[in-house]
Amino acid sequence: MIVGQRHDIPSACLIVLAAVAATVLTMLALKLIHDYVRPRREPLIQRYIEIAGRVTALFIGTVSVEMIMRGIRIWVGKF
Repeated sequence: MIVGQRHDIPSACLIVLAAVAATVLTMLALKLIHDYVRPRREPLIQRYIEIAGRVTALFIGTVSVEMIMRGIRIWVGKF
């Protein structure tokens, strides 16, 4: 991890733990909001989740193809 190279070990551990805690708290807050809104707006939420899933898949696919192509370029460049 990059944070381990810039900070001493105790600080790096605290930074990582704080990031994980912030992520967990955000996910819990989003879950509570989802549970509150879902009964009233279920069709809208399902459509949003479908669109968000497609956009996420497109982004991950683009990044993975870029990583593969970069790896091939590096591998071919060694010969």
